[in-house]
Amino acid sequence: TQQCEFECDEQGKPIRAFGTTQDITSQKLVDQALEKERLRYKHVVENISDGLIIDNIEGKVTFANQQFLDMIGIEESDLDNFVFVDYVSPEFKDVITDRHTRRMKGEAVSTIFQYAGVRKDGTKRWFEARVTKIMENGKIAGTQSAIRDITEEKASIDLLKASEAEKTKLLN
Repeated sequence: TQQCEFECDEQGKPIRAFGTTQDITSQKLVDQALEKERLRYKHVVENISDGLIIDNIEGKVTFANQQFLDMIGIEESDLDNFVFVDYVSPEFKDVITDRHTRRMKGEAVSTIFQYAGVRKDGTKRWFEARVTKIMENGKIAGTQSAIRDITEEKASIDLLKASEAEKTKLLN
C-alpha cells in the first residue's frame, strides 16, 4: 500500500511530497489462504449428506446447512424463529429437552439417539442425531449435531420384524 501527501506553495503548486510504501504481500497471502480454507469447509458442510446444525447453550439454532433445512422443510429465513422441539414428535420433546439441558450442565449424555420428527408440512420422519458439545475457552457453548433421515431404514427394519414374526407364527 502507498500513501502520499503533498506540500504546496501559495499558488497551489506542489513543492514537496511525503510518502510511505508498505509491502503487504504476506498479509494478502494469509488472507488468501484463510479464504481458501473457508471455502473448503463451506464446500464440505454444504455437500455432506447429513443435516448439520449448531445451537447455543439456550438451544437456539445458530446455523443449519441446506440438507437440514430440506429435511425439516423450512427455509433459511425460518431459522430466525426456529425452535428445534417444535419439529420433534410430542413423545420425544421432553427427552430431547432434558438431554440438551443435562449436556449443557456437563453431564454425560448419549451422543447418538433416534427420534421421530415432524416436518413443517406435518409429515412424520425418523431421524438419527449425533450430538457433540462445543467448547469455547473451556466452557460449554452449545452443541453441533449431524442429523440423518432414517425413515426408510426404520420402515425396512419394521417390515423385517413383521416378516420374522409371521414366519415364527407359521412355524408354530
